[in-house]
Amino acid sequence: MKKLYYLPLLLAFIMCSSPKFEYNKSSYPIDTSTIKFLNTLKAKDSIYSALFFTDGFLSNEIIEVKNGNEIIFSDTLVTDRVLGLAEIIRVKNQQEILITDLKSKYSFKLPPKKNSKYKFIYISKDAESTKDYNIIYSNTLRGFY
Repeated sequence: MKKLYYLPLLLAFIMCSSPKFEYNKSSYPIDTSTIKFLNTLKAKDSIYSALFFTDGFLSNEIIEVKNGNEIIFSDTLVTDRVLGLAEIIRVKNQQEILITDLKSKYSFKLPPKKNSKYKFIYISKDAESTKDYNIIYSNTLRGFY
């Protein structure tokens, strides 16, 4: 009988999905295009990182980004299918970042301990799911064409 009691709890844990994290630890010399990009975003200082929303964001999703105690973004995201890019946001990497999908009421956190080690954070989403996110931490700027 006790086994049946734990079954719903077990199913709840299985059905909950958390983001998948990847870490690109390779580091290349910063070239002039990366410096120009960081200057444009005003993110050259070590306290800032660039947060990229890439693949999988459809037009009916409102995403909120909270950096520390401040909401720095709250809007609909749409991935440009040609570029594979939806939005770029400058964040303070020494503060916690909370990403919330307001439609599905799903959220996840990016901790400052990880954020501060990487200049670029890429977030993609499985367009068919409300909770399957992939986060890539990197110190290399990707090209979007």
